[in-house]
Amino acid sequence: MYHEPILHVSADGIVLDRLNVLDLLYENDLERYIPEAYQPQAKDKGPQTKDITHMNDVEPLGASLAGEYPLFEAGDLLVSIRDLDLVLVFDPDTGTVKWHTEDPFIMHHDPDFIGDGWIGIFDNARDFTFRGTMLGGSRIVAVQPHTDSVEIRFPTEHSDPFYTASQGKWQQLRNGNMLLAESRTGRVVEVTPKGRTVWEWIHVPYDDDHVPAVTEATRYDLTATEIASWPCSSMNTTSFTQPFRPE
Repeated sequence: MYHEPILHVSADGIVLDRLNVLDLLYENDLERYIPEAYQPQAKDKGPQTKDITHMNDVEPLGASLAGEYPLFEAGDLLVSIRDLDLVLVFDPDTGTVKWHTEDPFIMHHDPDFIGDGWIGIFDNARDFTFRGTMLGGSRIVAVQPHTDSVEIRFPTEHSDPFYTASQGKWQQLRNGNMLLAESRTGRVVEVTPKGRTVWEWIHVPYDDDHVPAVTEATRYDLTATEIASWPCSSMNTTSFTQPFRPE
């Protein structure tokens, strides 16, 4: 199997520290989650993948947000382990896991510290054939570790269909909206807190049956003037005469 490490790397590319994810699980009595890497219909064939943990994100808790998370301290690391349906926060200095959860995610991505003690997670809610009908699509799930609270931030009754079986990224925007990358359908969408679509962009298909994946979408705080100064900037840009205000 793959032994996936978490690396602390300096600005000039020097590896300052290395931590094996499987070691982290065993040292914190979390090895019981490893059987999650088995697909029920394939148990007689062993694990579904050599990539047991499939770590797809590591994010440090910044000093500016640390005061909003009673269980954690600045520098603690938030880790996403997809194939175990596991999200955890640990102290990289001691290797101590301070909090973890596996519910209610299925093959998730991209957990983020989003303030007020909340962690937002892109829950793919991946459907396997043995699970039967569609589970309702992918979601943004927020959990608050110090209160054990869970909220489904997206979708809502006002939302358009949204599903990506793998990949997927999201960003909490300053205006309260969410920017979502529906990766496997080549779609990016911004939605309001009530789940309504503000705008969407879909990649042009490259044949009648396939569309390129969009692995990530990010909004940057740049002005039109700043972008116009770039050498690659086009004169044919789209402008919005009225700013959008979330509901």
